[in-house]
Amino acid sequence: MKTFKIAFILLFLIINFSCMKEQLNDCFQSTGNDISITKFVNPFKKINIGENFKIIILQDTTKSEYVKITAGKNIINQIVSNVKDGTLKIQNKNTCNFVRSYKRKITIEINVKTLDEIIISSVSDLFSYDTLYFENKYVRLKNFGLGDVNLKIKCGFLDVQSINSGNITLEGFSNIMSCSIEEVSSFDARKLLCDDIYIDCHTPLDCFVYPKIKLYVKIFNSGNVFYRDEYANLKTYLVEQKGTGSLIKIQ
Repeated sequence: MKTFKIAFILLFLIINFSCMKEQLNDCFQSTGNDISITKFVNPFKKINIGENFKIIILQDTTKSEYVKITAGKNIINQIVSNVKDGTLKIQNKNTCNFVRSYKRKITIEINVKTLDEIIISSVSDLFSYDTLYFENKYVRLKNFGLGDVNLKIKCGFLDVQSINSGNITLEGFSNIMSCSIEEVSSFDARKLLCDDIYIDCHTPLDCFVYPKIKLYVKIFNSGNVFYRDEYANLKTYLVEQKGTGSLIKIQ
């Protein structure tokens, strides 16, 4: 019995040493030259991604949903994507990421058919080079990180929440947009035409919007809300003003 216990302990130590050795190798090896891997995934309607990625959203409806990862050959196998309960999550499971440069982002291309919600956190950036069409749909966009969001989108109702110090730039069209811009984040939707806009400005930075029919504004900080005034029947309402910022027409 004693011999069995000793053998078990030795086996346990060997396994743990092997794992530690792999982790140490990960810490000291370079990322390697970039390669790409494409993985088809189950259908999803939500994206929830943090880490340090450059995320590009595509919309080729002739193809199934997929994720294309471009990263160093020594780390790419530990970039894991999975769909659970209709939500796509992508994680970097490499150890010792803290010793690698944040200037070199792993690129993730995501092909979607439709989306209900996008959540971005940490230092990931999000882009769409072409317009994403979600007509008559409710789409929620949350930027909880430090990265930049640049989206071209067409939808029925766009709900935007920006917390932390990330930047959001939007263009396209939405029937209605509701947005809460908080902490020290910036918001530029001067190229996103909306019938009605509801904006709560909690940031000390300026915000920009493009309303067609109605604009409802609440200001709680020193950031101004600038709006394009290009439609004769536009109505603007400064509903609440507790900060020093102002509602200003772009000349």
